[in-house]
Amino acid sequence: MSYAIGQTITTVISLRDNSNVAITGLLEDDFATLESYLISSPGTTVLVALEEINEGQYALQFVPDTMGTWALHYVYDDTPVFLEDTSIYEVQSTPETAVTAIGGSWTYTGDLTNPIQEVRFTIQDIDSTYPLFSDGEIQYALDNNSNNVINASLNLLNRLATRYSQMADTTELDLSVRASQLFENVQALISSLGSAGVSSVPYAGGISYNDIQVNNANPDRVASTFDRQRRWPSYGGIVRPG
Repeated sequence: MSYAIGQTITTVISLRDNSNVAITGLLEDDFATLESYLISSPGTTVLVALEEINEGQYALQFVPDTMGTWALHYVYDDTPVFLEDTSIYEVQSTPETAVTAIGGSWTYTGDLTNPIQEVRFTIQDIDSTYPLFSDGEIQYALDNNSNNVINASLNLLNRLATRYSQMADTTELDLSVRASQLFENVQALISSLGSAGVSSVPYAGGISYNDIQVNNANPDRVASTFDRQRRWPSYGGIVRPG
């Protein structure tokens, strides 16, 4: 994905110690190196801002002021924890034209202070060549979930799972499209987000048509013993299974 001069670029990292405990409360000065620079001219640099967005999860942000290939390099060194990485970004002179998704416009700038952008990052709808939801659809999900990003993301992912469950695996010449794999990937993300964000909320299955569709499409679901024609136990003319 290309960025534009003056557009905020964001990289999110997680820091945990050897016991898998989140490292919290870090500031820019806690990093041995925290820099962004133009690769063709390393002397061209801009400041990198650090923000903790969750326990042990940090957003690193910078705004390029020159066209070209930029690098974001960071080093965290606090024995025994060591983490280093460099991310590369292509920066154009003007912003990319906003693309259109089903239902309206699609935009992503990496600004995680914007709820719509945060939802896009959470569900990884950040590729302009393959938009999943329009800005309007994400705002609708936020409005219906009291601006709770995790719940809105889960709401959208459930709809995405329904979309994929209605698609078939296809193969044409050398091109193979596995909708079932897309469905499984979305289900895995739903499970991950659910356990991370709303694990204390009880789940009541089968209370909406959409929920029934998603569950029925899940190949890993255990089939029910009961249906409308069979009841348990066998008395009063009701049929016992088997």
